[in-house]
Amino acid sequence: MLIVLLVSTTFLTTVIVAQTLKDNHITGVIFNSSKQPVASVWVILSQKNQQLAQSLTGDDGKYYIGNLVKGNYDLEVKRGDKSLLTREVSLPKDTVNNIQLP
Repeated sequence: MLIVLLVSTTFLTTVIVAQTLKDNHITGVIFNSSKQPVASVWVILSQKNQQLAQSLTGDDGKYYIGNLVKGNYDLEVKRGDKSLLTREVSLPKDTVNNIQLP
């Protein structure tokens, strides 16, 4: 019985740690130069040239990407194949990124 309890405790600890590590997110609104929301552009997060996550902005220009670990990411805003903006973000510090496009 003691062994089963120990295994359960170890499993529970592992699950809690894994959930905590991916408890970060990034959110914001994409605006154009006239400060109007930009719909249907991709917000893409990558690390070391490997795309990890993406979100398509809604009609209100909002995006959300969750289930992220803390660290540095390259954030790129794209429409089709055209890159509109690239910047580096650091989680959890840069959780909200409202971006005005040039």
